[in-house]
Amino acid sequence: MTGTQRRRLGRGLLAAYLACATFIFFWPYGSVIHRLNLDLWLALRKVGLPRCITPDHTEQIFNFLAFAIPVVIALVVFPQLRAWHVVVAGVGTSMTIELVQGYLLDARNMDRLDFAANSLGVVAGAAAAVFLRRAEASQRVPKGEHDQDELV
Repeated sequence: MTGTQRRRLGRGLLAAYLACATFIFFWPYGSVIHRLNLDLWLALRKVGLPRCITPDHTEQIFNFLAFAIPVVIALVVFPQLRAWHVVVAGVGTSMTIELVQGYLLDARNMDRLDFAANSLGVVAGAAAAVFLRRAEASQRVPKGEHDQDELV
């Protein structure tokens, strides 16, 4: 897969992911989201999730991942983005989502733990993307420099 194809695929995945996440974050009925979390927790329990992990824990893990994954994708697919810009935008998005859930959606509530998990996901995703960018950059061969084996 070429770099262009990889970026196109990444952009498509990011767009689809953000559309699904937006739907879930702004779904007006919290009971449906809670039920979805319980169903996922039960499925994970069947495949070996430890008993000490409760549905409340999985909710925060999902919140963390919901923000970490798109941050990694965005920073890898759009190399011109600065990580700290994405962190500021991600934390701002998390705050906006919690405010909308708290003040505009009657059956949802604002939750500081959700905001914290979302924000930690943003920071962790940015750190992971910076690591991936640096690893990729260290593997590139600068123009004009080739291994001796390539010249034979």
